[in-house]
Amino acid sequence: MGNKKKIIIVTFTLILTCLVMSMIVFFSLKEKYVTIPSPDGKYSVEIYFYKWEQYIPTMPGQSGDKSGVLYLKNSKGKILYKVALPMVSYGEGIQWEGNRMRIPCICDVVVKGDVVLEE
Repeated sequence: MGNKKKIIIVTFTLILTCLVMSMIVFFSLKEKYVTIPSPDGKYSVEIYFYKWEQYIPTMPGQSGDKSGVLYLKNSKGKILYKVALPMVSYGEGIQWEGNRMRIPCICDVVVKGDVVLEE
């Protein structure tokens, strides 16, 4: 194989690798949608949507239709629980009952200190 052919193959491989890595990074980026504190202030829920979904055309008022991730954090910012949301707007329906956090049809967890138990 000629030297020129090797350079072309290596260049093509590097460009393809960079393209694949860029796509992986692009599709994994998240942006904060909302932060909701618990009534006692010990915990907070942060909801993120996938950044690439903001480029999908939607009708006005449909920003809450994006899929995303919900993180339950303690007051120090440590992630205690993570759940995928089919629509980030579901997270706004959080119900706090004592040490229980519930989102109908999504999750029902009991928080005891830094331990989270799914119901």
